[in-house]
Amino acid sequence: MRIELLLYLLFTVITQGKDMVEDTIAAGYSLQNHKVTTEDGYILTMHRIPYNKKEGTSEVKQKPAILLMHGIMGTSADFINQGPKSKLAFALSDEGLDVWLGNARGNPFSRAHETLNPDKDSIDFFNFSWEEIAIFDIRAMVDYIIFTTGESQIRFIGDSQGGTSFLILNHLKREYNKKFQMAQLLDPVGYTKFFPSAELKAVATMINPLYNLALGSGIGEISSLNMHENLTEVTHQVAVQSIVSYIASLGGFTSIGTSLKQLVHYAQNIRDQSFRRWDYGPNVNYQIYGTPSPPPYNLIHVTVYTIMYYRKNNKFLDENDVQAMASDMPNAKAIGIIGTEFSYSDLIDITRTKGL
Repeated sequence: MRIELLLYLLFTVITQGKDMVEDTIAAGYSLQNHKVTTEDGYILTMHRIPYNKKEGTSEVKQKPAILLMHGIMGTSADFINQGPKSKLAFALSDEGLDVWLGNARGNPFSRAHETLNPDKDSIDFFNFSWEEIAIFDIRAMVDYIIFTTGESQIRFIGDSQGGTSFLILNHLKREYNKKFQMAQLLDPVGYTKFFPSAELKAVATMINPLYNLALGSGIGEISSLNMHENLTEVTHQVAVQSIVSYIASLGGFTSIGTSLKQLVHYAQNIRDQSFRRWDYGPNVNYQIYGTPSPPPYNLIHVTVYTIMYYRKNNKFLDENDVQAMASDMPNAKAIGIIGTEFSYSDLIDITRTKGL
């Protein structure tokens, strides 16, 4: 295979969610855009389905609000027209909920900042992990929804990293536990003591040199490169980006803009069999945290009524880790689902869980 074709396949842009508005309208729903600016300057887009097909386009009625948060390298389109969780937003709307769909910093809907340019200032713009998504992005979205709707509490559904960030938010900003009525997490990633993928474990042991190499090459984002039709040489940056994209693919991720630091943070936790904050190294850790090692996220502080759904044969998540997380939380339970993917019927059942 010619190298030009190989690189094209590696970095082809995925236009995830490009038909999101059209698909929503065609299904008989309406989609609103809302802009939210975080405390650290990221400009996020939220989508809202305020009423269902039966309600038509009448004035929005006061009804329970729910925030859906996608996983790593995902977007709000995941819950409308992308993958096995598609149409979950419609099902929730039909159940009588005011549906809000979040987009984390860096994805195609939230690729903006007050002062940073994601293309020209890639290293600075993409200097974030899921902790920043938790304490800045989700926090801003929750406050915006509560202010806009007048509700005192909202519901939450988080897919994979969306669940990770939910747990971190309520540990580091404990007052937010009072702002959620309940939460439902799909394949929540946290504890890694029993992490099942030997391949990713091996990569995790080498993650720090790779991360430093990528930063040195000016790469802070896992995304598509602008490839020219007549590309004839492989630059150092392209070579490093291809390695980064390959590692992302090991986790089943497609190339849809996000920070490399998010994957590295997961790799640090896999390597150390931990669920803890970013590891800067002993000296810097001591300056920032007051300890040579990063402090763990203590789930005893997450008091929201939480249900964790997990696939029992998920090769990137072990049942024992999920059950351990639920055991450490004062108001949580874990439910295993048989199969390689959540089925549509599973997701409909989730929308009707007691308390929703």
